[in-house]
Amino acid sequence: MMESLANFIILLILCTGAFAQNNGKCDFENPSGLCGYTQDTTDDFDWTRKNGATSSTGTGPSSDHTTSTGSTVAVYTKLSAQPGSATALGQKCAFPFTYRGATYTKCTNTRHTALWCSTTSTYSGKWGNCQPTGWYVYIEASGRTTSHVARLISPTLPATNSSCVRFWTHMWGPHIGALNVTMNASSTQVVWSKSGTQGNQWTQRKIDVNSTTPYNLIFSASRGIGYRGDISIDDIEITKGSCSFDPNLCTFEKDWCNYVAAGRWIRRKGRTPSGSTGPSVDHTTGSSAGYYIYYETSGAQKRNATATVQKNFTANGPKSCLQFWYHMYGRTVNTLNVYTIQNGKQLRIWSRSFNQGNTWYKAQTTVNITQGKYTLMFEAVRGTSFQGDIALDDINMKTGECILPGDCTFQTSLTTADCLWNNVAQGDKFDWIANSGGTSSYLTGPSADRKGSSSGKYLFIETSSPRQTGDKAWLISDYFNKSVSCFTFWYHMYGSSIGSLNIYQQPLGGQKVLLWKLGGNKGNKWFSGQAMADFSLKQHRIIVEGVRGSSYQGDIAVDDFKFRSGRCSIVPASASPTTPPTQTPTAKPTTAPPSNTGYNCNFESGLCSWTQTTARDKFNWTRNQGSTSSGGTGPSSDHTLGNSNGWYMYIETSSPRRQGDNARLVSDFIPSTLGTSGRCLTFYYHMYGYHTGTLNVFIKTGNHLTNVWQLNGTQGNNWLQAKTTLVSQAHFQVIFEGIRGQGYQSDISIDDVTVTRGACTYSSSKCTFEDSKVCGFTQVTDGTDNFNWIRKSGRTSTPNTGPTADHTIKTSTGFYMYAETSSPRRTGDKARLQSPQQQPA
Repeated sequence: MMESLANFIILLILCTGAFAQNNGKCDFENPSGLCGYTQDTTDDFDWTRKNGATSSTGTGPSSDHTTSTGSTVAVYTKLSAQPGSATALGQKCAFPFTYRGATYTKCTNTRHTALWCSTTSTYSGKWGNCQPTGWYVYIEASGRTTSHVARLISPTLPATNSSCVRFWTHMWGPHIGALNVTMNASSTQVVWSKSGTQGNQWTQRKIDVNSTTPYNLIFSASRGIGYRGDISIDDIEITKGSCSFDPNLCTFEKDWCNYVAAGRWIRRKGRTPSGSTGPSVDHTTGSSAGYYIYYETSGAQKRNATATVQKNFTANGPKSCLQFWYHMYGRTVNTLNVYTIQNGKQLRIWSRSFNQGNTWYKAQTTVNITQGKYTLMFEAVRGTSFQGDIALDDINMKTGECILPGDCTFQTSLTTADCLWNNVAQGDKFDWIANSGGTSSYLTGPSADRKGSSSGKYLFIETSSPRQTGDKAWLISDYFNKSVSCFTFWYHMYGSSIGSLNIYQQPLGGQKVLLWKLGGNKGNKWFSGQAMADFSLKQHRIIVEGVRGSSYQGDIAVDDFKFRSGRCSIVPASASPTTPPTQTPTAKPTTAPPSNTGYNCNFESGLCSWTQTTARDKFNWTRNQGSTSSGGTGPSSDHTLGNSNGWYMYIETSSPRRQGDNARLVSDFIPSTLGTSGRCLTFYYHMYGYHTGTLNVFIKTGNHLTNVWQLNGTQGNNWLQAKTTLVSQAHFQVIFEGIRGQGYQSDISIDDVTVTRGACTYSSSKCTFEDSKVCGFTQVTDGTDNFNWIRKSGRTSTPNTGPTADHTIKTSTGFYMYAETSSPRRTGDKARLQSPQQQPA
């Protein structure tokens, strides 16, 4: 009896140990048994365990996920028979181990021709040759037929009321099929799904699972339409509890998260009951097994009927950023509003109307409440029929104000980034892809992001098969509620068959309008671009369209989107939609170039009377023709002649130059302006490059320097004119100072410098207020205002308000007009400035 009991206890311990090992966790380093995962015998082909890159170019990872992150992994001996009579095949190395009195913490080739290890802490004859680390499993798409499926089945896992499955996927290549995760072999219930290329990167996925009985997970990968469709997985881990550790994130997978519904809001998975409206999958898992909430518009409901869902919050600190995903699909979709309610005051902070297509979109808006209790309320408004379902998922409240929508460096995937750009599900033919390093095709696409980093991310269109000439990929922004009008971005258009890159603006519920268009091979360089939108539209979005050319050598990339208020010119000018598509040689200036004498200099024959300073700078200006030596910075021609034969001056910011190094170019002495209105310095400058630093203009009298003009940062790949009035009671010199930015793409150039008698004049439609006569503007004296505007340079008199410099020359010597609101001014007091009478246009 005691012997039977002992055997039972031993059997129980062995079974328990086996169950603990088969907990679903796997990094695929162990060559024996795939951690208990098994190949399905009823599918079309098997998953392959792999180390290093897959066999096909342009698809699959170059390494596994585990070791690429620097994680320490167990080392195993090789599973196959090896020379040397190894006695422990496919076993875990025991580190440290002792052999012949020495201790080893890694594999060794001591007394052997290959790296080996002991599988016991003290060598006892159990040993094997070490296998390399860094393993994953993948489907090899070569030699397979479209839609062939490979299934990998987990060990049997215990029943759970809440567990989180985490795993990493790599789905890169133009022919990627689909990866699905289901529960139990007999079930067709998909709990997670993703299809199409996701970029050349490992991405973590999460699934919340629950089951009242023991279950298996099945990873099912299907082959796409071609051989470049390898799908990989690595680092599977299953833990107790929900994946959503953030208490402010609601995925609706388990319940309503304390949101309270009034009206026909319903928590649901799968499709909504009505056709041609509502989502078919949730956002969290991308499958029909995931939950979301939606407003059901069927039944006896009137037009403009509303339903709300709300939750109470308490603010105690900074502003918050509300982020959520919405789905507004249907012919008669009306409106989704978001409100905050505090102390009986209801404030709408976000709104969206009309059919947005059968796609989940990310939205965000700042909650400005910082103290006290308040209610967050989502309100859905019904349209004219049942085809107006509106859905919500993944609602999150983050600390801190939201970033400006649209600004994006694309360092994280589109689905996780805060920058609110999305591929669309309908209307185009394929998607933009996040990538780092080079694209998969030869002689097209960039080799690094626009900052020159091979690990940095950018977006591109993959134009290899099955893409065809004219196929389009759309990337759309969220709708802007602010007056944001200037869109800046970087683009890369390299390849013999580049199609076109187009920028559109689309008002809410309206048709898209072309703002910017560029086509053809631009060389293997990143360029900065600008487009101007109509800022009078309160809600509009931007569409970035890549169009495939005639072959696979047509990859187009974009990076570093940024929006700002105010007007800007189209960069390059050839991208204007009204500009003829054929390029013409740059026209010579219609005005005569400045004489090449004294301090008037076009640098065609030398430096005229300008000289390099020998003190207080680190390096010299360089006289140059054509392009500068670095890509992505500097001009390609001078300003005077507009071609590669003309000369200009520039600062070369490549090594050994460092951030903050300066170069100064000084004029001959210029007579004082005593008894005159001054002298006008006019010059052309070129400030183009990601790292562009600063260009200063100083007046030097004796040892004293006065900054009269300054500009920082990249201004686009073009020559621009600048003017500033010089005033000095003594003879003086002008100094141009270029300061290197944080990197080599910081070349700054000048050309066509003139100094003429009299203050600078500007077009009649422009007033810089540099002239004390303020261009004929006058204070209103008819009694309709209470005080006057003031002409000012430098700071205003009150701290923490007003500018520190003007806009024209951007220094404390430049003038502007301002209203001084200190005492005795009171709330509502007005100051009015009246222009001179204008002639009809």
